[in-house]
Amino acid sequence: MTKVTICLERVFGSVTAVAGNVITLSSFHSTTITVNVSGTTTYTSGGAASSLTAVVVGAQISAVGIAGTTAGSLNASSVNVFAPRVSTPSVSTHARGTVTALGTNSITLKDHQGTSTTYTTTATTTYFEGSTAGVVGDLAVGEQVSLALTSTTPQTVTKVTICLERVFGSVTAVAGNVITLSSFHSTTITVNVSGTTTYTSVARLHRSPPWLSEHRSVPSALRARPRAALTPVR
Repeated sequence: MTKVTICLERVFGSVTAVAGNVITLSSFHSTTITVNVSGTTTYTSGGAASSLTAVVVGAQISAVGIAGTTAGSLNASSVNVFAPRVSTPSVSTHARGTVTALGTNSITLKDHQGTSTTYTTTATTTYFEGSTAGVVGDLAVGEQVSLALTSTTPQTVTKVTICLERVFGSVTAVAGNVITLSSFHSTTITVNVSGTTTYTSVARLHRSPPWLSEHRSVPSALRARPRAALTPVR
């Protein structure tokens, strides 16, 4: 025989008591383990050198050593205290809701759950109406907006986007700068246009039925009424 190696045991558990040089652990399946420490026992906590004072009730530890003289005991040569896990809450960098109040350097939103939150704006905050650049004066109470926020604390608003509304329907009347639409469920919508309103016309492609394939014209009674999809301006 050239060498004898004593196999050290390792135990894990939650500290339930510390009395002098005796540490009591609650381990797997509620097993109780007694860890005996001494002046030669070394300690680490979170990877750094430590001492017995770091072993407190509720701490999670592991201990390495040789079996004690009594069942369920260990004479520890080293003890490691596991650092508690700290959960860092994620920081949201976006917010969306209805404007309920406007201050000199603040905007208050109510979200879809009814919670009101006040956000801080700065001189560098930018403003948009949809994708069009705007100014702070475009904001009004009651508008739906989305905010881009900084990830640092305290959070400030970097961008405010006014969410434009879209309506769709059949034109029932045009009077000056007012277009009247009949929308879903026979809802009447009034669209106000101005000199800055832009217009596009989208062709709607239809496959003609076979009985129209030889005719060049369609009776006016069969022509589809014009439809409009408009984004109202302020």
